[in-house]
Amino acid sequence: MTDDRPLVVYVDDEFSNRLIFEQGFKSRFRIEVFGTAQEALTRLDETPVAVLITDQRMPGMSGTELLRRARERHPHTQRVIITAYEDPIPMLDALNDGLAARYLVKPWAREEVESVVNGCIEMWRLYTERGALQSRLAEIEKSMAAVKAAIDRGSLADARVALEQLEKVRDSSRP
Repeated sequence: MTDDRPLVVYVDDEFSNRLIFEQGFKSRFRIEVFGTAQEALTRLDETPVAVLITDQRMPGMSGTELLRRARERHPHTQRVIITAYEDPIPMLDALNDGLAARYLVKPWAREEVESVVNGCIEMWRLYTERGALQSRLAEIEKSMAAVKAAIDRGSLADARVALEQLEKVRDSSRP
């Protein structure tokens, strides 16, 4: 059985944090956990990820750098950064630079994380839906232009073909 819930990726170099996150939320969300930023980037490149949650301080690549690369490659993935450290500057920079939608402080409260993830999933769904609607609109505009061009040329047969294509696009966009 496949799990069709939106994917939430959690990245933390500490095994215990990954285990706690996964065990705490796997019944509510589809969760995958990774110990390195590079592993998470590989997964992002393989499948759509709704929410990326990352620890800030990790060896190899910081959470901020992971978010920067994720934004470049997968702009609709919603990004959250977590830290256990008192220094707010990296968190504020991540927010101000548009790298993260939210930040959380360890130890986090389950209800807060759940609320943040739910909000991020909703935003991801809206971006995804908007992209699908924009694609359909582009198809409709292309078909309308073909109808107009056929009418301008006086080709009734071509206009009929273009109208049939327009009807297919219309029918494919119905729920």
